[in-house]
Amino acid sequence: MTESAAVKTLFAMAGIFAFSVLPAQADVLSGSFSGVAQSGTYQPSKPNSQVIDLTGSQVTGTFSVTSLTGASPTYVGTGISYTALPVGSINLTFFIAKTGETYTSYAPNPLIQLLDDGTLQTVNLRPGGEVFSDNLQITGPEGSLFSSIADINSLHLGAGATVVSADTNFNTRGLIPTHVTVQSQSISGQPIPEPASAPLFLVGLIGLAAAAGVRRASIHAT
Repeated sequence: MTESAAVKTLFAMAGIFAFSVLPAQADVLSGSFSGVAQSGTYQPSKPNSQVIDLTGSQVTGTFSVTSLTGASPTYVGTGISYTALPVGSINLTFFIAKTGETYTSYAPNPLIQLLDDGTLQTVNLRPGGEVFSDNLQITGPEGSLFSSIADINSLHLGAGATVVSADTNFNTRGLIPTHVTVQSQSISGQPIPEPASAPLFLVGLIGLAAAAGVRRASIHAT
């Protein structure tokens, strides 16, 4: 291989590697779930309607965290952190069979709570904020959901992460707090971030290519 061809190969390798480590532009976390309501009641808005006991009702729903751009925790403690997000960053909908209706979570103050006890990690998605919000809970073994409790941008989806429950608490819709145990799910999200050595390797490839180009130009100049 000629020196010129070698330089071109180095630049090509750097370009291919750079493309491979760029994060996909997709939801941070998203998915669907189905389960059974363990508690809760529903008061229809029609006059003289009977309260409906939601216990045993089938429930299906969807969820997504659309972006963490510019986000940083608003509180970090031992094994816990809270991060407030812009409106629209968390979406949660659910269909309750006994009411025959689909609900979209009230989401004025989206918030993500991270919990870590050293062996189990938990992510709580709260579209309405810290108090009286609907909530979707995802759990997984250590390292499966985030790299650091103080770094919300390390949120990812690793092996063993599972949606375990959903709760609706916003009772102005006629729903008295309803807890749903999730039985099946489909979940997707960002993979575990590449190790720090990946960007360094990329820089090294570019540096080698640039150095080779300078050397080649110097030889031709003389």
